Formats: sequence, C-alpha cells, structure tokens
Amino acid sequence: MTNASYLMPNNLVKRIGQITFLVSSIVMYGWINKHLPLLELRPSAPTMKFNTALCFFLGALYLVIAKRQWFILKILIISSIFLISGLTLIQYIIDSPIGVDHLFIQDNISKKSPGRMSPATALSFMLISISAAFIETDKKTLHKVSSIILTATAFLALTSIIGYILMIPSEEKSNFFSTMAIHTSILFILLSTGLAFMVADYGLLGKMKFKDYYGTKLLKSILPYQFILPILLSIGTLYLIKSQEISIGLGLSIYTVVFCAISLAYTSWVAQKLNNHYQFKVNIETALKASVNELEQFKYALDQSSLIDVSDKNGVITYANDKFCQTSGFNREEIIGRTHESLRSGYHTEEFYEKMWDTISAGKIWVGGIKNKTKDGKFYWVHTSIIPFRNEQNEVFKYLAIRQDITNFKILAKQHDNLVKRNKEVEQFSYIASHDLQEPLNSIESIIEIIEDENKGTLSKDTREYFHYMKSATSRMSQLINGLLVYSRLGRNRTISYVNCEDLIDEVKVDLLYAINESKASITFDELPEVHAYKLELRQLFQNLIGNAIKFRKEDVPPVIKISAQRKDENWLFSISDNGIGISDDQQQETFALFRQLHNRDEYEGTGIGLAHCEKIVQLHGGEIWVTSELGKGSTFFFTIPAFLH
Repeated sequence: MTNASYLMPNNLVKRIGQITFLVSSIVMYGWINKHLPLLELRPSAPTMKFNTALCFFLGALYLVIAKRQWFILKILIISSIFLISGLTLIQYIIDSPIGVDHLFIQDNISKKSPGRMSPATALSFMLISISAAFIETDKKTLHKVSSIILTATAFLALTSIIGYILMIPSEEKSNFFSTMAIHTSILFILLSTGLAFMVADYGLLGKMKFKDYYGTKLLKSILPYQFILPILLSIGTLYLIKSQEISIGLGLSIYTVVFCAISLAYTSWVAQKLNNHYQFKVNIETALKASVNELEQFKYALDQSSLIDVSDKNGVITYANDKFCQTSGFNREEIIGRTHESLRSGYHTEEFYEKMWDTISAGKIWVGGIKNKTKDGKFYWVHTSIIPFRNEQNEVFKYLAIRQDITNFKILAKQHDNLVKRNKEVEQFSYIASHDLQEPLNSIESIIEIIEDENKGTLSKDTREYFHYMKSATSRMSQLINGLLVYSRLGRNRTISYVNCEDLIDEVKVDLLYAINESKASITFDELPEVHAYKLELRQLFQNLIGNAIKFRKEDVPPVIKISAQRKDENWLFSISDNGIGISDDQQQETFALFRQLHNRDEYEGTGIGLAHCEKIVQLHGGEIWVTSELGKGSTFFFTIPAFLH
C-alpha cells in the first residue's frame, strides 16, 4: 500500500479508529493496573475515566468495522455507548448515583466525581452514538443531521482543548467541562472527524471537497485564521491580565481592536487573492468562449461545405452530418451503426480499401478520391480525408472523415480532356485542310497562266476579264486559307518570356515602315511595361492592331496612333487608339468574328481574320479584348495581359 492511500477517506477513518483504539486501551490498562501516569497527562490534571476509555474503545471498534456489513455488532456498539453516556447524564440530572460509574472498575484515584465522566463528556458520547445511528440509515436527511451533530461535538471538545491551551485552572472552569481530560477532548476531535468522513458529502467536509470552488478556497483560507488568531490573542490577553499589566476591561478592548484590525487586513488579502483568481477565471472563460465560438464557426463551415462522419476504431459509423445524409440518401437512423461498405460502388478493388485501412489504423491521415453509391444506386465521387484520433494511451480509437462532393469536377475534367482532344483534332484538320486546299488553287492559277501564255493576243476582252476574276478569286482564297492556317497554329509550341513592350513596338514599326511612310502615320507611346508573355504572339497582336489603325484611316488625313498601358489589379491594361474611320455601333458586336469584314472589300483589302487573331492571342494569355469606337472619329482597342503569367 502506498503512502498516498493513507490519505484516502476510507483508510483515514480506519487510521483514526486505530489511534483511538490504542489510546483507550492504554487508559483502560492504566485503570486496571492503577498506573496513574497513564490516566493523566500532567499531575493534578483531570483523568480519563474508565467508562470514558471504554466508550472510546467501542467508538474506535465501530470506525474499524464501519465498512463491513456487521449491522448487529455495530448497533450493539452504538447502543452501549448511548446507554453508558445516557445513564451518566441521568445521574447529573437527578443528582443521585445509579451505579454506572463503578460498574466496571472502582475509581479510588480521582478526587472529584470518582468514576464519573464529566457532563460534557457524557453529552458528547450521546451525540456521537446518535450520529452513528443516523449514519447506519439510508436517509440523506439524517446524514445531514449527523454531520451537524458531529460538528457540534467537535466544538464541545475544542472548547475544552482551548481551556487547556489557555491554562485555565480546573476550579475556574464550569462544572460542565471541569473534569474532561485533555486527551478525552483530543479523542473526541478524532472520533468526530472519523465519523464525519463517513458522511463527507454533507457539512463542512462536503464543502471542502469542492477544491476548485471559490467558496471552498475562501473556507480553506479563513479556517486556520479563525482558530489560530483567537487562541493566540486569548493567550496574550490572559497573560497580561494575570501579570496585572492591564485590567480585564482594557484586555477585552485590546483583544477586540487587534482582532478586528488583523481580521480586516487578512480578509482584504484573501479577498484580493480571490479577485485575482476570479479575474484569471474570467479571462480563461472569455478565451474559452472565443475558442468555442471559433470552433462552432469551423464546424458550421465544414457542415455547410463537406460531408462529415465519425466512426469508431472498427469502422462503425457513430455520427453523420446533414450533408452526408443528403448526398448519400441515407438518414441517420439508417447509417449510424453500419460501416462504409453500405456506400461502396464496386469501382475500387479490395486492395484499395485494405491499403486505406492499413494507413489509418496505423494513425496516419489518408487522402484520396473515392467513388461511392447512394442509397438509390446513383454514383458520386468524393475527395476524402480520413483523420485518426488517438486516446491518452496513444491508441487510435475513432476516425473523422471529411469529404467534398467532386462529381461535377470529375465530369468537367473529363469534358475538358475531351475538349483538348477535339481542339487538337481541329488544329490537325485545319492544318491538313489548308495545306490540301492550297494545291488545287495553285494548279488553277498555273493553268490560267499557261492558257494566257499560249493564247496571248488571241483571247477576247471578256475572256481576259474572266481570267482576271478567276486569278483574283484564287488569290483571295489562298489568303483566306493561309489566314486559317495561321489562326490554327496560334499558341502552338509557344514559350513564355519577359518581353519589353517598348522594344516590341519599335520592331513592329520597322516591319510596317513602308505603310507608315506612305500614310505619314504618327505612332507614339507612353512608358510601356515589361510583361511575362508569348513574344511572337504578342508581337503579332500589336502588328495587327497598329496595321489596322493605318489601313482604316481617313482619306487625306495622316493616321495618329497612341499606345498606352496602366496597371489594373493583377493585369496590365493596354490601349491602342487612332483617328481613323471608326466602327458603327451595330458592327462593334461582330468586330472579332472570324472572316468578318466590316468595310467594303473594294475599298479595304483583307480577309477578315486579323482581329480574330488578336482575340485568340489575348485569350491565350488569359486576358480580354474589346473596342470602343465612334463612326468617323476613330477607335480605341483595349486588351489585358496578366501581370504574372505562368
């Protein structure tokens, strides 16, 4: 048995019983053998009578067997104590002996009341026996009364002990306490305490067990002070009065003032400590409420966005949130108590689930995608994270599963894969078609040239005109095919690099030098940024837009083209404005359509694919392109390029 076990209430009751048993046995031995030093602790002090020692012996026996089911023996013990103490009290009431004092031993030692315990001792034993009788019942009310009785008994004994501490002579004590021995008083304190532990849920001990409560802390802080300070002040006051340093009245006044002053100071100190504890508790509660509120918000967010379930160490579901039930089609009553096998779709192999179980049962988090089946047989995909929980013994005892329904993402991913394949097929088709279409066009153009060379001078005017129209149509068709080929190749084999837009504009101006000189165009730009982009495609974008601004100019009006850029959030916003012929409101909707020419073909050459190229290049960079224009006053083309393109 460890030392700590001696402090447990049951063992403590037994230890008190053993101490009381030992002391009472020694006193009874002293009476039997007439050994006076064993009966009084100091010369001329009151002795512990044989009946008193016998009652303590019986009380000690009761404490030792208190937890045993020996009901008849315990009742006999209680009755014996009650009978001896009751008969003694009757003697005091009728002021006549009835033979109980010398029933067991003849007292020839005590000078005052030979063989008879004091009234205070007899009353205390009666209270002890009544309290023990109440303890043997199952009624909580009687247990509470028992606790009160034991407290009263302890205070009776304490009164006697204080008299000895203050060294008050027996002749100055009241008859009620005059013959109570000091060791009698001490044993009453022990016996009352032992019995009090048997009803520890009530009374003073009941309050003391709530060790973390502020009331208990206050009680523990004040109790020692309430006992020690009055005793010390009483000793000091009595000493001064007996030595005739002060009068009784002055002594009482000093006692009162000093007691009040020390009480005030001590109580203030205790109150400050409790205030600090309370403030600390308030701070902890505030932090706890904030944490709980945050956790509730996290839980709300998870419940709204995820399928949540909890299962025990065997994989049996113990909790499922509303979204889990809504997605799976099972209500809580149907799913709780079952395993996740109810959700299996048959898509995954047994090896898949075995590896998952090996991971989580080892205390590791498992993350992956699972294809499940609803109650009515529909399939759905969930991105799943399974988190094992460990107990204090570091053993996995439950699992938390957090899932997101990714069925739509799976469908979109598959559609995206299909779209990528289709785009690649379209690109291949466009390349092959444009390449194959060029051959017959070249053949037609060659045949026309051969016929013209062989029949030079013999062809009629109408025939020459027809050939001219055929050659123009063939040339235009070739341009359209080349434009389609370029359009389909945009973005293929592209690489991202840092591009200085000012240098790029200078290169474009060199490419368009003939058109610029011919039209006397003016091209200016503000400070332009360095961007992360596809250089060849970006160059083609600027070349097309600047070339269009020069092409679609007013007659006899030199083009004025201004290029600028500014940062807008995560993008660079470019603008290219001109003073050209402009675009009508009804045509602006179709500006970037493939093969769409907005102006008369006879006035302005072209295939109608240039702006479609521009749109595809901007979209390739993840940006947007649009135009604002007013007919006859010019146009401004805007486009965005992400500042951090990866």
